[in-house]
Amino acid sequence: MASTTNLARPVSWDFVSYQAYMRTTWPVFQAERSSARRCEIKDHYYAHLPLATTSMCPVCGALWSEPLDTYSLNGFGWSEAGTGAPWHSMHTRLAPGLAACGHRRIVVYFLNLMGRVPTDLFEDKTLRTGPEVPSIMRTPMRAPDAQAVLHRLSISRFDHPAPVYALYVLSYFTAAEETYRAAIADWGLHYGKVEYADVDYDLSAWVRDGRLTWLRPEGNGHVLAAPDRDRFPYGEIAGDRSPSRTITAAGVRAEGVGWLSNLLGRLFPPKRK
Repeated sequence: MASTTNLARPVSWDFVSYQAYMRTTWPVFQAERSSARRCEIKDHYYAHLPLATTSMCPVCGALWSEPLDTYSLNGFGWSEAGTGAPWHSMHTRLAPGLAACGHRRIVVYFLNLMGRVPTDLFEDKTLRTGPEVPSIMRTPMRAPDAQAVLHRLSISRFDHPAPVYALYVLSYFTAAEETYRAAIADWGLHYGKVEYADVDYDLSAWVRDGRLTWLRPEGNGHVLAAPDRDRFPYGEIAGDRSPSRTITAAGVRAEGVGWLSNLLGRLFPPKRK
């Protein structure tokens, strides 16, 4: 499981409690027609997830954590239909106090099945997500002070607590909001749909340029790696690079679209004129 941070939240589930909750609640949620009641169910779910470390700010050193389902892909947080993001973060609405600093601009999630078919998914569970392999978006990196931080979390199967899937979390930071806004000005009306040709899978090149780093374990927590001293562990990640994938217990269907479909969002979207 991912490393967690203790804050004033309800006690997180253990694996058995999580299984029991999802088996009981999933059919209730699917049958529920009240949007308010469905929100209550999801709020309860997010409140009992462990807090997973997802990044560290290279500007100020603040550690970012969020409630994240490392127990299985059956949870409510694993992509709702049509969102395109594998993990549907409720970070801002449910836990605004977890915002560690004001330097993070974008967070992107890449779900990698590690060559497995997720037969542990509920029969009526569908995930719609993007590539398995992390890539760097060139547009925000045009900001001269932009830096990216990559982290890997392990996800278990619903029928066994051993981790088998991987979630790569890529966060973009700038010291100044103004440099970020200037860099993404070209996105304009295409906000939320990033041209897929604008990404670079050569992560090692960004590490050599000093623009990409990653978290490494140290003691009971994590620190930013030192690229000049630590070996980059994510230079050759295997996986499907299809920009859009539909995942069920029966298998994965890859689709081609012209935009990066797993972009979760930008903390500072461009202002409309």
